[in-house]
Amino acid sequence: MLFNQISNCTEEYSIKNSILYSFNKQDDEFNKDNAENFCSKNNFAEKCYSANLKNLKSTAQNPMQFIRGYSNQPDQVIIFTASDQLGTYNRVFRNNYWRAVHLGKSVVKLINNGTIKYFCLYQSRPKQYIEEYAEIVGINLITSGPDAGKYEFKLKNITKLPQKIHIGTTNPVSIMRGRRTTLNRLLSSTMVNQL
Repeated sequence: MLFNQISNCTEEYSIKNSILYSFNKQDDEFNKDNAENFCSKNNFAEKCYSANLKNLKSTAQNPMQFIRGYSNQPDQVIIFTASDQLGTYNRVFRNNYWRAVHLGKSVVKLINNGTIKYFCLYQSRPKQYIEEYAEIVGINLITSGPDAGKYEFKLKNITKLPQKIHIGTTNPVSIMRGRRTTLNRLLSSTMVNQL
């Protein structure tokens, strides 16, 4: 439904006008030389618009993907801390999963609408760095047990960073509840305070 609303608003008008403008700029000589292949401006614009809309519908898996595809907002990453005393990082994160994370309503909304697309963990002592990130598949609210009210992350495509991001002078407590940054910053930083 949202996709249909988007398709029928200013985008439609903009696409049609862009096509008509391009058509009007065609050289008159071309039109004279190709009179037998000539079609009306409106017919041409409608055919181009229909083809463009059909292509958009076939490539957009859902309305939010359509919107994100036309957004100029950079992909965001959320970073949390992980104690590796019990081998949790290797046992859980490397299996595309993370659990028991406090998230505010605004962060949940940003994850669900695809603004926050990636997840990574700062590993506390003895390592004290970030070395990998993963794509967020989805989040679920934990409804029972000792972690009720917290969230679990389902992840995929764990990827090594070009270089480890060390803690430096940043207090690790500042990332415990989650720190947001862009994917570009994550990929180019060497210290947590650069995020």
